[in-house]
Amino acid sequence: MKEKIPFGLLLIAIFIKLSWFYNVTAVRNNFLPVVITTFVLYGGLILLLSKRPWLSLTVASVLTFIFESEVLYFRYFNKLLSFYNLTQVRFVNSVSGVMFNLIRPMDVILLLDLVVLVLILYKKKDYLHLQTKFKFITIAMMLVLIPSLTLASFGNEFGRSVINQEFFMYHTRDGIEVYQSEVQQEDVVYIEPEPVEVVEETVVVKEYTGLFKGKNLITIQVESLQDMMLLKYY
Repeated sequence: MKEKIPFGLLLIAIFIKLSWFYNVTAVRNNFLPVVITTFVLYGGLILLLSKRPWLSLTVASVLTFIFESEVLYFRYFNKLLSFYNLTQVRFVNSVSGVMFNLIRPMDVILLLDLVVLVLILYKKKDYLHLQTKFKFITIAMMLVLIPSLTLASFGNEFGRSVINQEFFMYHTRDGIEVYQSEVQQEDVVYIEPEPVEVVEETVVVKEYTGLFKGKNLITIQVESLQDMMLLKYY
C-alpha cells in the first residue's frame, strides 16, 4: 500500500496539470471529458514507459515544454499552436522578448508531474513499475478511447467538441490538415499568364491631386499590430 502512494501522487499531479492547462486555454465546452481524455492518453504514455523511467521523464518534459508553448501562444494570439507555425520558427527571435513577458508564476503547475517523477526516480524507480494487468487496462483504455471519439465526431456535437479541443487529437487533426494542404500546393501546376496589354490611364485632376509632390512622403504598413500599442507616442 505504501508503494502506491507515489503512484497516486503522480496521477493527481497529472490531473491538476491538465485541468489548469485547459482552463488557461479557455476550454469551456465538455471541460471534464476533455481533461479525462488527455489524462488517459498522457498518463498512459508516461506509465507505459515506466520500465525506462528516464525515458518516461524525457517524454513528460518534452510534452510539458509543448504545453507551456501552447499557453504562451494562446495568451498572445488567443488560439492554439498549429504545425503550420513550425514554418515560422525563424521569426521566434523577433518576438521572444514578448513571449517571455507572458510567463506567469502559476505556470509552475505545468511542472507538477515532473517534480513527482524526479522525486520517484530519486527515491525508488520501482514505484513506477506497473503490474501486467494494469498495463493491459491502460493500453485498452487508450486503444478504445481514440477510435470511439473519432467515430463519435462524425455523428454528434459531443465527439466533435472533444476532438477539436483535446491536446493530442487536435494536433493530430491539425497535422493531417497541414500535410494535405502542402501536398495540394505541390500538385498545383503553374500556368504562365498571357501578356496583358497595358493601357495608359488618364489622370483626372482633382482638388488633392499632386498635394504631396516634392514632399518626403513615408507610408507605414503595420502587420499584427496589438492593441497594447494604441495611444502610445514615440
